[in-house]
Amino acid sequence: MQNNPTNTKIRQSNYELLRVFSMFLIVLYHLTIFVFEPNHPDELIYKAIQMPLHMGVPLFVLISGYFGIKFSFRSLIPLLTKVYIYVIPISVTYAFLSSQEPKEILSSFQVIGLNKYWFINCYLCLYFVAPAINMYLSNTNERNKWVLLISLAIMTIYVGDIKMSDPSLVYGKNLLNFLFLYVLGNFLRKYQTYISNIPWWVFFIVFIIIGATEIVSYLITNSVFIQHRIWALCFPYNSPILILISVIVFIMFGRLKIQSQVINNIATSVFAVYLIHGGNSSSPTWHELTKYISSYTYSIGSPFLCIMISILVCILIMTICILIDKSLFPLWKWAQRIGEMIDKRN
Repeated sequence: MQNNPTNTKIRQSNYELLRVFSMFLIVLYHLTIFVFEPNHPDELIYKAIQMPLHMGVPLFVLISGYFGIKFSFRSLIPLLTKVYIYVIPISVTYAFLSSQEPKEILSSFQVIGLNKYWFINCYLCLYFVAPAINMYLSNTNERNKWVLLISLAIMTIYVGDIKMSDPSLVYGKNLLNFLFLYVLGNFLRKYQTYISNIPWWVFFIVFIIIGATEIVSYLITNSVFIQHRIWALCFPYNSPILILISVIVFIMFGRLKIQSQVINNIATSVFAVYLIHGGNSSSPTWHELTKYISSYTYSIGSPFLCIMISILVCILIMTICILIDKSLFPLWKWAQRIGEMIDKRN
């Protein structure tokens, strides 16, 4: 999830800040679905805010497409090292402590290929496929580029979300949707000159209108059918509204004029935040958080107060995960050197 830009050697802090913000949304979303919503099932607000919070993953893939993924063992080896160093010890330890079946304990050693690690699987697949996509986009004509983008959009958005006619494409947790977002990110870079002619405040107003409309519409309707349609159009990773607001947020961050080594340094650890905090309800982190936080939040009647608490908890989780990752910097540097050695041999 940290890629070396193909056209620049200096990390642009506005997009690095977007990485941090995206991970914040992912952690906040997980906190909402695993802790707050189960304890307040009658409060629709916890369901409604999940729609805009869901744009964390699309934003990450858009960033990858914008800069382009350049395959190298220098980046692949540290990436895989982090996956196995973080996920396996945590999962195996939890499996033993919770007295799980031997089959479950053995499955803890397998990260690649398991549904609960769908993001890691999809991103690794994208990592291997991206160089071929880059080559195609660099050498084909404009018409073919648009044909590729539109074809991917039809398959993932129309077939996978609007019609839901292919079960393998529903919800957008698949390589096809990642490919679409990756190519879309490439287009955002290609047409950034034209996009820059539109004032920043226009994107901000559109974002507020769309975000408020989807949340309010979901809350005020009395029709379960309409709620389901709003959810289908705004929540899945391949839903048109979610992709639209993700693009708008991406463009707004692109307008920021900042350069900070602190932000750039923090952004290199956001993948560790995802791996350590866990992305599914059965992960050790969420199991323990749910146990301790639920007893406290259950007595809180104010959704606003719960959301404020969740923001503070998210910041705490991210801070702890980043500090852990920074403490293991020598290990990641060692993995990087191994990757560099392999690259030189090739």
